[in-house]
Amino acid sequence: MATPLRVLIFEESEADIELVLQELRRGNFALDYAVFKDPLALQNALNEAEWDILLSYCDTPHCNACDVSCVLHSERYKNLDIPRIVVCETISVEEAVALIKAGVSDFVRHEHLGRLAAVVERELRELNKRRQTQAAIRQSEQRYKTIFDTVPISIWEEDLSSVKAKVDELKAQGVTDFRRYLDEHPEVVREAMDMIKILDVNTATLELYGAHSKKELCESLEKVFLPHAQPLFREAVVAAAEDRSFFKGEMINSTLQDELIDVIVSMAIPTRASECKNMLVSVVDITARKRMEEALKRTQRDFRSVVVENPSGILITDEDGTVLFANTAAQALLGRWAGDLQGQPLGLPLVRGRKTEIDVIRSARDVVVAEMSTASIRWEGKPSYLVMLHDVTERKRAEEERRRAEEEITRRKELLEETVRYRTEELLIAKEAAEAANRAKSVFLANMSHELRTPLHGVLSFARLGVKKNATATAEKRLHYFQKINQSAETLLVLLNDILDLAKLESGKTTFEFKPTDLGMLVSEAINEFSPLAAERGLSIQFNRPPERRNVVLDKLKIMQVLRNLLSNAIKFSLVGGRLEFAITQQQHTVVVSLHDQGVGIPPEELEAVFDKFVQSSKTITGAGGTGLGLPICREIIDNHKGRIWAENNPDGGSTFSFEIPIDLQWSLNMRPGVGRSILDLTKS
Repeated sequence: MATPLRVLIFEESEADIELVLQELRRGNFALDYAVFKDPLALQNALNEAEWDILLSYCDTPHCNACDVSCVLHSERYKNLDIPRIVVCETISVEEAVALIKAGVSDFVRHEHLGRLAAVVERELRELNKRRQTQAAIRQSEQRYKTIFDTVPISIWEEDLSSVKAKVDELKAQGVTDFRRYLDEHPEVVREAMDMIKILDVNTATLELYGAHSKKELCESLEKVFLPHAQPLFREAVVAAAEDRSFFKGEMINSTLQDELIDVIVSMAIPTRASECKNMLVSVVDITARKRMEEALKRTQRDFRSVVVENPSGILITDEDGTVLFANTAAQALLGRWAGDLQGQPLGLPLVRGRKTEIDVIRSARDVVVAEMSTASIRWEGKPSYLVMLHDVTERKRAEEERRRAEEEITRRKELLEETVRYRTEELLIAKEAAEAANRAKSVFLANMSHELRTPLHGVLSFARLGVKKNATATAEKRLHYFQKINQSAETLLVLLNDILDLAKLESGKTTFEFKPTDLGMLVSEAINEFSPLAAERGLSIQFNRPPERRNVVLDKLKIMQVLRNLLSNAIKFSLVGGRLEFAITQQQHTVVVSLHDQGVGIPPEELEAVFDKFVQSSKTITGAGGTGLGLPICREIIDNHKGRIWAENNPDGGSTFSFEIPIDLQWSLNMRPGVGRSILDLTKS
């Protein structure tokens, strides 16, 4: 039986009431109604039950529309959401405007009373949507609060609007060089620190600082933030003044138990002061990492030997950028001997944690493109930089993207004001995206730290063992220790290379060189390369190459990387004596490459997850090893070819990995390689 429609009617005429009820019944509504004729009766009805809709005529002798509005807008009933429909004979524009301002949802003229049921049904739909939206908002806010309180990273919610306003005030006064200004006026930094308001902290923060409550922590901030933390606050103010979008820095804090801890403070910096009222600041405890760095000093001599033989170009400079050390690979890359490099300025800005792509001009006709990344280390007991050659995020492009994003947000905010439903949907989308990004970041950092720690522990363990037994161990034992160190270092290098490749692809800075290429020839080359390894495992590789040659516009090196990854995995996870089959199928506008194996297969629920970072199939993770980055790299490469890659299980056992790419990709030839690169011109040194 349908739930009755609960109707509250404001009318004195029994005949008019009956007409209204008749029209609602004609609309197939089961009715439960009550009639009120004055404000007191309305209040009693609202107190006694919940109502779905309020129907009224414009005025009655004992109560008018204004009386009804006063009751509904009173403090007691202001949160009630009841659609209100007015039935009237005639109504002027001024009266209609006044009633709409008083909260009336719609009007039905007496002569058009036949549309009353449709109007009621529409208002009930809108009411249901509003209530669902309100429930979703409450659920989303609770989910955000749960994530904030349970995330294992220390999070501070702070109001920095006064600090941002102070920075804007100094800009208006003509201050441009904020670092110099703050050095000359340190009291401004202390004033900025006093302006910070702590709004909330999560459970991880209480645990990190040894506080029993948020109140206890907030009352002990002078004990937590030591005086020598002031330089970090100064740099944060400089970052805000320079309109940077992000700030990250290290400092030393104290727990409430007087234990010193090293932390990294990170936060995004909005452009307007009004956006700084609820900023999230993350604090990561790096005390263990700092202690590990101190332990690494004891093995620096061994570290040097590893760096010298490293196949990647490695430079070490002092804080001013003067070259202190260059390994063999770096000398070859730069076309200079160590004696020519050491003691000379590198000639490039070194920004810790930043990656940049540079053009190394060794001569007028000899230009080498290299990647450069920089990390802070201590070399011979002094602060230095470790420089390797990686991608850069272009500042102008980032600023332009941020500007477009802000314009889009502004446009959406204006549109959201049109309806409550659209506003709610947009807020939910933004919150879900933020939550997904936060979860993805946490999962990636946890996986990456675990994968990096394992080979690094191997290097440290055997290095320490070699140091401890250096005087007593035989040459054979020492060789064994070095072999284990080398093995762990090679594992670490493979992992780092995979991470760097994936980072380049995900950041969109990898340069692709699309050319018409015989795809069948690439498959044959990959098979020839892996045939010896397959033969060792007793595997055969079959490929019926299509007789007609059809060129596909692709990046040969990147597609070869995909083929090698797929073939390597198939050999690694196939059973001895199995068979691998390559196939190429041409569609109307695309071509599909498939690799069929007879291995252990993949659980159906993991067919998509195996393309995620650091994820391997549960049927393979205990046996064959690997970094779990090969398939994510493949997916990024295929995505950049505007294609798709997938996995599926075979009916007769094993699995098939396939990718599909367009045959013609002429648009890719319009890419602008080299935009935003730094240039290192060695011909001028």
